[in-house]
Amino acid sequence: MHSVILARLHRPFLARLLASRFARNWSFLAVSSLACQALGMLATIRIARVLSPDGYGQYNLVQTVAGLAAVVAGLGLRNVVMRETARHPHLSGKFFLASLVIRAGTVAVAAFGILAYERASHESLPGPLVAVAIGLLAGQIVWDSVENIAFGHERMEFSALINLVGSAIWLAIAWATPAAWLTPLSVSAAFTINGWVVSEAPIAALAVASTIARAATSTRSDRDNASLVRLVIG
Repeated sequence: MHSVILARLHRPFLARLLASRFARNWSFLAVSSLACQALGMLATIRIARVLSPDGYGQYNLVQTVAGLAAVVAGLGLRNVVMRETARHPHLSGKFFLASLVIRAGTVAVAAFGILAYERASHESLPGPLVAVAIGLLAGQIVWDSVENIAFGHERMEFSALINLVGSAIWLAIAWATPAAWLTPLSVSAAFTINGWVVSEAPIAALAVASTIARAATSTRSDRDNASLVRLVIG
């Protein structure tokens, strides 16, 4: 009897929770994350089998160097951009461009740091792989800037879709490419190009444009409603 009563009391709350934006955004990110991890693991199996231990180590080093440099180049702007976008959605375009300008400078500094580290390191990467690492760094920073705007508008489906499409294309590249063509340089370059051109760049541009347009439309609508209210009251 008590369990039935408790179930009836909690049912409205659960219904509201499942229908809320929080639950929808969480489900998008959770499903996308699990799917991307599975696709990435399948792609890694193929790459690890084909590349020699040294080659696979170089490929991972490119990823690591770019990832660490991206943390430095991010300059803590992520939370600031998301917060300001949530507060002022109609200024999303300005926030996006401003963050790109600031991060362009930090990327240049981080790229110089990569070059200095590789020159001083005893186990440095070859020059072409260093260039790929810097390109991957720039791509990660652009993607982070896009994601900040999407998260500020609580539009997690953009991030989920972009990640999922990119992972699916990367899996196809990893398994469709002949083994003779897979080298540390070609694999690293393909990974970077996939992020920049094939999947993330076009969809990210559309996502930002759509988000900013919706914010502008919503703002105009709110202003029109406020004007109508003042007209009626006045």
